[in-house]
Amino acid sequence: MKMKKYLPFLLIFALLTAAFTPNTVEAANSSGLSEDLKTVDSAMTDQNDLEEAIKIYEKKIEEQAAAQEAYSVLRSMFDISAQGEDIYPSDYAGAWYKDGTLFIALTSFDQIQKYKDKLSEFDCISYVIRNLSLNELGKIRDEMYELVKNDIGISCFYIDVTENKIIYETSESHKKAGEKFYDIMSSSIAKLYKNANVATKLDESLFKVIEGDKIIEQTNIYGGDKFSMGSASGSSGSIGVCGTIHDNNIHYEGFITCGHGGMTVSGTNATIYLGDSIYGSTFYTMYYDNCYGDWAAVRKTSDNFTQTNMINGSTSAYTRNITGTIDELAEGMSFMKYGYNGGYCTGTVEENDINSVGAGGITIKGITRASLDSGSSLAGDSGGPYYTGGTDGNNYNFLGVHRGVSGSGSRQKIYFTPYKCFKTWFTPKTN
Repeated sequence: MKMKKYLPFLLIFALLTAAFTPNTVEAANSSGLSEDLKTVDSAMTDQNDLEEAIKIYEKKIEEQAAAQEAYSVLRSMFDISAQGEDIYPSDYAGAWYKDGTLFIALTSFDQIQKYKDKLSEFDCISYVIRNLSLNELGKIRDEMYELVKNDIGISCFYIDVTENKIIYETSESHKKAGEKFYDIMSSSIAKLYKNANVATKLDESLFKVIEGDKIIEQTNIYGGDKFSMGSASGSSGSIGVCGTIHDNNIHYEGFITCGHGGMTVSGTNATIYLGDSIYGSTFYTMYYDNCYGDWAAVRKTSDNFTQTNMINGSTSAYTRNITGTIDELAEGMSFMKYGYNGGYCTGTVEENDINSVGAGGITIKGITRASLDSGSSLAGDSGGPYYTGGTDGNNYNFLGVHRGVSGSGSRQKIYFTPYKCFKTWFTPKTN
């Protein structure tokens, strides 16, 4: 695989929201008491709204706990390639979560007993039938993309497991793109059918072309509590979580982050700064055409920093302890995210294993897309952590690192590289 090496740096997050910064207080005082009171009142309202949102999400995470555990057990039945890509059972067609139930789709119930035996302790599971397996859909998805990529501006493409369809999102008019797409499909159906090697007849109902948004990779922000490349004022991103980098049988302290935005194992940008001090150097990068995930691991070389298992939460006083990891969440499951610029936000998984097409036509595989349910995701958040609640108290599971956003307003989506993509090379610190 085309993976490159780097050296280390550490983790700092933006801890205070704008409503509580010294600059906000000074501005209010200079405008008089009435403005000061308005600022405080607004801050209290914002804080109450945030606390209410946190309660709602904590309830959601509590409700999905059993299904979340069942999904992890289900995933233990999958093999994993040397590059970290899932190898699914031949009859497996995907899984998703809704209203307390984990739905598991199979192409037939002939071998259903192996799933029931593995998941016998869970009563939150429902099995459903779908026409094509994820393995079959994956072949068709990739074959079709190769046929249309030079004629249509595809922003990302993936499998919708609930509908058992393949979705292509385009940055141009979806009507015009759809016409071109189905023309190409119709003229190439024999080739597509042969190369995909599936028994089910292929027709246009298997595909859906929709209008999407190009992913903006969020890195080029300067200053604040973050890491920087090349110098203290260089291009910046967010730290995911501290942990251990693995290089065969040798292990190094470091952290995980995104791979895009100029992360490199050589040259000036290989040196990573926290504030004005050098933390280390980038050790691995994963960001090239058709790679699995968008991530980088930075090795710690300075004794000036102490590794912890902490990540930032909803307020400066509310840090979270990472005590475990989850390879991937099922569609419909909720989580939290943090970035040094956008701060704390929450979301819900919409699609897994998206093939995301970025700048220069580079395709990144294995990406998860989610709705942005509360908070903001801003430039500079790339590499920041995604996490979800554990079984009790202030214990949380690390899920992956931020890749970017698409859309705006109520249509805004967030994208991240799930932990499964880099678990072979990096283990988060959990105590």
